[in-house]
Amino acid sequence: MSITRYCTYLMMKAGFDLILMQDDSFVIAKQKPKLPPDPLYTRVYKYEKNDPEFYYWLIIKNEDVILGPYQFEEFNDVRSRYKVPTNLKLI
Repeated sequence: MSITRYCTYLMMKAGFDLILMQDDSFVIAKQKPKLPPDPLYTRVYKYEKNDPEFYYWLIIKNEDVILGPYQFEEFNDVRSRYKVPTNLKLI
């Protein structure tokens, strides 16, 4: 299974509201986490009730790398660093 499919599968299985956009090199995702966090994952992400409503992820397909979760400003910095095309947008 590709990293893109695997990541999508895990996020959907955990019940996240998820918006994905992708091209040949990248997947970007906007996630609304469940609170309390779902115990499905071995890695625990600490989401707090006063944190932002959404988190953002970047998947670099060619390198099998998943980056996140980020707040919006952090995500834009990472997106710029990896030169993610501007036409790849989340709703």
